[in-house]
Amino acid sequence: MHDTIYSLLDLADGAKIAYEILGTQHLGSRQPLVLIGGMSSRRNDWERLANSLSRVRPRVISQQLLFLPHHPTRSVNLPFRVTHVLLAGTLCSTLKDPRYGLRINKNVPDSLDDKREMARGTLESTFDPAWLANPENFERFQWWLERMISGGR
Repeated sequence: MHDTIYSLLDLADGAKIAYEILGTQHLGSRQPLVLIGGMSSRRNDWERLANSLSRVRPRVISQQLLFLPHHPTRSVNLPFRVTHVLLAGTLCSTLKDPRYGLRINKNVPDSLDDKREMARGTLESTFDPAWLANPENFERFQWWLERMISGGR
């Protein structure tokens, strides 16, 4: 998805939301599936799943579009109707361990290594410790860490 064309929705407060519609060949013949990212997700976090699903499901959308019509002061009408939603890949509670979470440092990290170290604890908190301890998962964790610090959405 990161190499594909995406659409932008401009909100009244100046925010921009990027989204993609995949599997348009199925429009009108199958129910759409909307994939919603969590608070820190990026538009292309759903890449592996969405590309697979778009072959069999129409209109796979990855971003927080669902809630726009329900905003209390700045609602936005969507050009489609959502009837079912699957929420996956998010934390269901606030992190309570002071070792994890976003730490705001007054000194902006100078290097990618600094950024990696700042992001590592938060990212590790989203994985099962047994999964992290398995050496077979090292490359996959590094892949997520690089995506987390790359700065793009």
